[in-house]
Amino acid sequence: MIIVIDGYNLLRHIFPKAKGLLDIQRRQLIAQLGLYKKKKQETAKEIIIVFDAGPFGHASREVKDGIVIIFSGQKSSADDWIIEYAEKKAAHDILLVSLDRKLAQTCEQYGVNSIDVFDFYKIVQDVLLEHVQQSSTPSSSIIQKYEPLEDLEIFSTTIDQQALDALMESASIDTKIKEPSQASKVSKRKDRLGVSKKLSKQEKKLYHKIKKLH
Repeated sequence: MIIVIDGYNLLRHIFPKAKGLLDIQRRQLIAQLGLYKKKKQETAKEIIIVFDAGPFGHASREVKDGIVIIFSGQKSSADDWIIEYAEKKAAHDILLVSLDRKLAQTCEQYGVNSIDVFDFYKIVQDVLLEHVQQSSTPSSSIIQKYEPLEDLEIFSTTIDQQALDALMESASIDTKIKEPSQASKVSKRKDRLGVSKKLSKQEKKLYHKIKKLH
């Protein structure tokens, strides 16, 4: 599966607006995505994060921590790049991460499902957290309380230090929490019913993509 992320859309909703923090937030997000991709490389074949503008008039591309980073260029937007990519890759298994309903609806014409940025970011954190502590520890408090690293007591002897650092850096910026979106409701509904035929064709497709993320 190819995961395409509407970069600033995610940052704008997940992280609070704070002057001078955008570059830091972007770096931390990419670092977390890189770790997530390592953990889920069997299903997340490629993760592309697309940002508006950038240093050039044309679109630019770089790879960091295994994540493809796209800047759309001064003459285009991230939405334009994503739509064009969705059209070119219509035959591929693609999941869009964005809260932009218009963008999601346009990409859906090319067979691309979308997921709420809050749902996706929580899945990323959950996957990293799962690898931070393999034994019984007070893990549930790490993300929800947003405590500084020095205030936490970690009792597990099997800690993924990179994942832990990434989670703590994110927590220090105080990410936002939101009620479950339509995507997570679809997933919960499928688990509750246990019968795929009770979901629509689009819901089934989205459900299976969400399962691949976990």
